[in-house]
Amino acid sequence: MRNYFSVIKKNIIFIVFIILIIVSFNYLTDKKKPKKDDKIHEKTKKSLKTLDKNKKLEYNSIDINNTNTNQLVKINGIGEKKAGKIMLYVKNRGRIYKIDELKNVDGIGVKTLKEIKKYCYVKF
Repeated sequence: MRNYFSVIKKNIIFIVFIILIIVSFNYLTDKKKPKKDDKIHEKTKKSLKTLDKNKKLEYNSIDINNTNTNQLVKINGIGEKKAGKIMLYVKNRGRIYKIDELKNVDGIGVKTLKEIKKYCYVKF
C-alpha cells in the first residue's frame, strides 16, 4: 500500500510539472507576439490619423474661401500637397469668385476640379 501511494504521489508531481511547463510555454510565446489589444490599439491609432480624411462630405459643404487643409484633404484626389497649394492660391488672391479659378493651381486638372466642384462652393 505504501508503494501504491508513492506511485500516485510521483504521478501527481509529474502531472503538476507538465502543467507548469505548458503554462510557462504559453506565457513565453504570448510575450513574443503582440497581444490582440495591442493590435487593436495600433489600428485605432492609424484610423484616428485618417478619421477626418475618411469622413463623408456633404455636397457643397466647403466654402473654398473660408476652408482649411483638413477639409480639403477629405475630397477624393486631393492630398496634403494639393490642399496646401489651393490654400496658398486662395490666400495670395485674397479670395476667388469661381471654383473654375482653381484650375490655375499647379496639379489641379479636369478630374480634380470636377471633384472639387462637388463639395466646394464660393460664398459671396
